[in-house]
Amino acid sequence: MPLRDKIRQVYQALRARALPAADRAVQLYQSAPRPVRLALAGAAVVGGVYFTGYLILRLAPQSYFDRVEPYANVLYAPAEWTSSLFGLSRDQLKASGGEAVTVQGLRLTTEQIEPLIAASGKIESLETVNVVSQNSGRIQTIFVDRGQRVTRGAPLLQLERLPLELQLAQQRAGLEQSSARLRLARERYENARRGVEVRWAQIEQRRIEAQRLRAELDRARTRFAGQETLYQEGGLSRDAYQAARTELIGREAAYLNARKEYEIASVGFRDEDLRARGLPTSADPAARFRFFVDLNTRVEKAEAEAAAAEVSASDAAYRSTGRLLSETTIRSPIEGFVAERNRSAGEEVIGGGGMQSAEPILVLVNIRQVYLTMDIPESESVRLAPGMEVRCEADVFANEVFKAELKLISPVVQERSHTVEVRALIDNPEFRLKPGMFARGRIVTGPPRDAIMVPEDNLVPQGENKAVLFVVREGKAYRVEVELGQRLDGRYEIKAGVKPGDVIATEKFSILRDGLPVLVQLPRR
Repeated sequence: MPLRDKIRQVYQALRARALPAADRAVQLYQSAPRPVRLALAGAAVVGGVYFTGYLILRLAPQSYFDRVEPYANVLYAPAEWTSSLFGLSRDQLKASGGEAVTVQGLRLTTEQIEPLIAASGKIESLETVNVVSQNSGRIQTIFVDRGQRVTRGAPLLQLERLPLELQLAQQRAGLEQSSARLRLARERYENARRGVEVRWAQIEQRRIEAQRLRAELDRARTRFAGQETLYQEGGLSRDAYQAARTELIGREAAYLNARKEYEIASVGFRDEDLRARGLPTSADPAARFRFFVDLNTRVEKAEAEAAAAEVSASDAAYRSTGRLLSETTIRSPIEGFVAERNRSAGEEVIGGGGMQSAEPILVLVNIRQVYLTMDIPESESVRLAPGMEVRCEADVFANEVFKAELKLISPVVQERSHTVEVRALIDNPEFRLKPGMFARGRIVTGPPRDAIMVPEDNLVPQGENKAVLFVVREGKAYRVEVELGQRLDGRYEIKAGVKPGDVIATEKFSILRDGLPVLVQLPRR
């Protein structure tokens, strides 16, 4: 552009943009105190000299200052930035005049990358155990302190034993008494069973005796009938007849007496007695005998069962107290470290489900292995599978990568964040990674692939997974919308919109537009 045209362009821009600001500055200067006006005047002189030099550099042909231009660009960088606020920077004027703007550029190439899903997270322990007491009592001794390493089964604390020892002695005595009562009740039950056997034999004897007397009575009646006929015909004397009659009456009385005794002895051993108690009847003698034994020993059997239940209850209480006594020494269920200690020796604790059980006495953590917990966007979670390789980096260990394996993918999507929680397991034999540490993880989702990678600063974001690049074609810049892939070390994968070999502008996006002539400076290799 000729020098005259440059001066006219700058003058018009100054007149349109800078003169109103200058008028305002003059008004402020006139209303300021004298010392301030003097200081402002001195600053104006210095600024005038500075900007005069800047204008000479800007308006003169560029070839005049080829040697000193790099130094002048550094010196006049503040002036260039100030000019850009008014649309008067060199590149803005060139763009408005249709001249070619010099820009730094980058030629796109492909490189191999691993498909990764990157996310930040935190380190969590493999196991966390809240140590509480099943007993209520006073803490006698705590053997460990916060930060101390413990092994599985190591004693952690000791509660007072005396109250439980006294209770155990009382329950032992009660168990012995109930056991004695059980032995006595069982002996009574066995005696009752033997008594039933004796009664069963006696009843059988009375039944046989009654049958024998009935047979003798029948024979006596037969003889008496013959003797009575003989007496009526005169063949038997009256005394003999009376003697036969007396014998018959005696035998009838003996039979009736035996039958009565049999009926009395059979009480409790009849079918109606079984039916009255809801027991079955049976034609089998052995089965009938068992039923009659149960019927006639039910009281003694119930006493034995009650005594057995008492022994069982006493034994359960004794065993429970013995177990509680053994648990007065609380031992570590895991190998790990003491993360918290919330009680001291001499304090009372409430066992079981008491109110204080909400706050554990000690908190143990196992960090021989740790989890890296991350929240992955739900759109990315569909690419995950257990067993994938994960690379973990913790800020406190710069440039060090810990290998991990993806173990858990939550089946639930968090409604507010639309993310899925995942956990990767990391071996931590030296206990360097500690719960609560901030960490970053990269999940390897597949084998390496070719991709175009562009630095994040070279992109103009346009929403989720979208951006704009300025592609230089035949000396002109063109706005191209591209689709973004994964982010890796400050660079984005370009999935669509450009191809290898394309040249893109890497600066001055605010003045670039479609069709603007540009001079691209590619980096030297």
